Amino acid sequence: MTTPKIGVVTYLYQIKQNMNYKNLKTPKNVKRKHAVREQVFISSDAKGIKKYKDIISRLPDIRKEKVEPLKNAIEHGIYQVNSERVAIKMLQEFSLFNLFR
Repeated sequence: MTTPKIGVVTYLYQIKQNMNYKNLKTPKNVKRKHAVREQVFISSDAKGIKKYKDIISRLPDIRKEKVEPLKNAIEHGIYQVNSERVAIKMLQEFSLFNLFR
């Protein structure tokens, strides 16, 4: 499966917002048995997006197993910032940011 592209989701959302179902009518001169039926096929990319969206929706907003130890350390005054680690992370984030500009 290819990596889902966020632009596709935005595009589909805009289409959904712009549709006006009230104006969709079958012409009176077309008999029902001869009317063309529309079919919708969901691509594998769209199915993948739905799968990941469902997985993400089940994840908790806060990972308590990560937050609680840090919260306790801060409250007890024993939390120490590793400045070298922070600097490395900042440089990594800055490098990634510049790659996608």
